[in-house]
Amino acid sequence: MSTCDTKLHAGAPVAFDGSIKKASWWLHSVKVYFTVNTMVYNTDEKKVVTTLAYMTEGTASSWSDTFYQVCEGRSTKYGTWTDFEKEFQDMFVPADVSIVTLNKIQKLKQLQKSLTSYITESVRW
Repeated sequence: MSTCDTKLHAGAPVAFDGSIKKASWWLHSVKVYFTVNTMVYNTDEKKVVTTLAYMTEGTASSWSDTFYQVCEGRSTKYGTWTDFEKEFQDMFVPADVSIVTLNKIQKLKQLQKSLTSYITESVRW
């Protein structure tokens, strides 16, 4: 009987195009996929290479190609997953993503009022 590792294909990440709006969500989906398939993706190299393989469109494709080229000259090849994740976030996730999100929430309107005013008035009742 074979004891080879098998992976679950459900929830496999979709191709990433480099969209800043989707970057955090996409990276999260990749990490969930690795968590579900820990028996297969059990090294940093497997995680990095697999992630790069899903970066096939737009600016993500160019970045992925450049990353591969840079890695060819490294003794540690692809480095650690933690280092890769930081490089990915530096490239595709704005540093002020929480501020941008908060600003968007504050600009939402409820019955012609700001969300903050709406919540404040609702709490008073």
